[in-house]
Amino acid sequence: MASGQRNTRHGELKEMLLREIRNSGINTRLPSENELSRQFGVCRATVNKVMVELERERYIIRRRGKGTFVIPRDQKLENGNPLLGGGRIVSVYPDFFSYSDWEMTHRIELAALKNNCELVSLKLQPDSDLESLFELLEREEGIDGAIIRIGFNLTGTLVKRLEAAGIPMVVLLPPPEFGGKLAFVYGDNRRSGYLKMECLLRHGHRRIGYVSDQPLQSAGALHLEGVKQALYEYKLNYRDLKRSELRIGNWSNPLTAGYRIAADLLDRYDLTALLTDSLPGAFGALRVLYECGLNCPGDVSIVTVGKFFGLEELGCPALTTTEVPGQQVVDRAFELLLKPGQGGLVNPIEPVLVERESVRDLRGAQ
Repeated sequence: MASGQRNTRHGELKEMLLREIRNSGINTRLPSENELSRQFGVCRATVNKVMVELERERYIIRRRGKGTFVIPRDQKLENGNPLLGGGRIVSVYPDFFSYSDWEMTHRIELAALKNNCELVSLKLQPDSDLESLFELLEREEGIDGAIIRIGFNLTGTLVKRLEAAGIPMVVLLPPPEFGGKLAFVYGDNRRSGYLKMECLLRHGHRRIGYVSDQPLQSAGALHLEGVKQALYEYKLNYRDLKRSELRIGNWSNPLTAGYRIAADLLDRYDLTALLTDSLPGAFGALRVLYECGLNCPGDVSIVTVGKFFGLEELGCPALTTTEVPGQQVVDRAFELLLKPGQGGLVNPIEPVLVERESVRDLRGAQ
């Protein structure tokens, strides 16, 4: 075989393996060198040479006795790597653990790999106001876009500064009322609030308490609009919804907040149902029911939002939730980032209601 032919087979094999890596999840185990040799019809020496190059370029990691794996994203890819054809993207997110935040971060990491992007992570502390992002953009060269998740509302000043950065940016929040040229991708909170409240009303509940275990930001305000819409359609008023005077601040623990607020509501009102802002808040409410000698759904039904390692399905009872397809959020965000000129777009992602065991049907009891 001529030298040019050998080089061509080497290049073809490397390109095919790169495509497989891009379409594989993090830590996916790749076939052995013998298997790759048979699969692609090349000698093992050629396969070995390609694998050595891919490991040196930090696409893969080879673990003795275990196999070859797609490299984890916590190891930063080197500049100049041909995999990084999609540019350098900053992922901005709060340094606060929740399952939904962790899941979204993981999805963004996978999407960056599949779209040939280098991901630069920027964690925000509780007192941060995005100043660290602007400092990073001044300090680092070659930043091509940003995906922003924050635990506070955007102000007009912040929006103008983000727009002035001159790169595509996607904010994973509902847009502020004053608009702007940024792109916004988010779960439709208004629709989520509507679906949760309508589920309870449709099953005959009228004595409902609202466990507001999240700070009232733009997303929470939209959620309440949906709740009010459902009440209006059932010829009820917002004042018919029982609320606590207790409030939760930014970065507070929703599990603790759900417990405190549910306890306050059940102490003051005779309720048949609770509507919570988050899944941790629902588990806080379940603890209150247990301590009060009540059960769900026999005494008090619960509707919530989100998921957490399947606990919403395997808890006792399995919880009725609204869920936003996280992959749709991430896919839309990268589509906007990688196609400049589409700013100013508002992209609500439709949630779905998943009815499980936590809602009792009261229609036959009335």
